[in-house]
Amino acid sequence: PHEESFYCSDNPVILSNSGAERELGLNTLGVEISLPISPKYRLSFVCSSIKSEFEQRWLKIEADQNKLLAMKTMELRGHLIDDDKSPEYKKVSAAVAIHKLNFDRVSTGEPFVIEEESLLFYNSIQVRESERFIISSVKDFSLARKFLNEFPHRRNKPI
Repeated sequence: PHEESFYCSDNPVILSNSGAERELGLNTLGVEISLPISPKYRLSFVCSSIKSEFEQRWLKIEADQNKLLAMKTMELRGHLIDDDKSPEYKKVSAAVAIHKLNFDRVSTGEPFVIEEESLLFYNSIQVRESERFIISSVKDFSLARKFLNEFPHRRNKPI
């Protein structure tokens, strides 16, 4: 996201798990350890099972693209039409390209762009796990304010 940035806090290391068990621990299937290293980058150590999640997402979206193309390219009489320029097909093609790129980058350890939803997830964990301070390069603390309004008992969290 262009105008968004990673929060950092006085407790910056994030331990998360998107797996079915959602257990936290260094030897747990699906665990991810993240640390924001700048407003635009975070360093992550991920369980090898996460690579297969990325591959499954990419393959599902690629299959959806193929189905869309098959449905859109046939007229009622069976004549082929050139519909790979439709907005729907372009949108699915872009999603396929992004997920394939992310899968390749997870496989090789290269950095990749995360979606806004993921950025909000990581920032919300920074807010939840902070003891006293949240840091943002864009001076936007709306997520932190929202969190503290929803959970006012966290304002004076014991150290």
